[in-house]
Formats: sequence, structure tokens, C-alpha cells
Amino acid sequence: MIDFDPGSEKRAVPPIGAFNLILIAIIIAVIGLVCLIVKVAVGAAVFGAAGLVLGGYCMGYVHKHAGGDRKLLALSGVVLFISVIAFMLGFVDLANSL
Repeated sequence: MIDFDPGSEKRAVPPIGAFNLILIAIIIAVIGLVCLIVKVAVGAAVFGAAGLVLGGYCMGYVHKHAGGDRKLLALSGVVLFISVIAFMLGFVDLANSL
């Protein structure tokens, strides 16, 4: 059974729901913030960067597979916002410790 039509770039059934993917990204971004609060700069930078990558992927995923649902796009934007804060402040703390 093939769920990918070679003539189209869309899958017949997405492998994971958009909301579930955004929840995973939110959890990663919040872990980055927690690392920032407990002064683990490396963790904040790593989880912030992972949240940025996954949040950007979520934006495209929602646009392509969920029909551009505004609520899901807003949640993806929140993920990106939290991830930017965690990454930048974690990176600054890491640079200051060197």
C-alpha cells in the first residue's frame, strides 16, 4: 500500500497529526525554557535550537496538510517565539561562561 502519489507532492494521509506535532514542539520549547530557568545554558541552547527547527517545520506542515488552520499556525508561532527566547538567552549565557 502506497500512501504517496508520485504525481502529487501531498501525502494521501499525513503520517502524524498537525496538532500532535505542535504538542511535541511545545514540549521541546518548554524544556528549553526550563533549562534556561535552572541555569543550564547548554540545554537551553540545544532545546531552543531543536524547537526552532521543529517549529518551522510545523508551520510548513500545517500550511500543507492542515489547510492553513489559523489556530494551529498561531500555536506554531508560539513555539517559535518560546524557542527563540530559549535559544538566544541560552546561547548568550553559554558565550558569557567561556
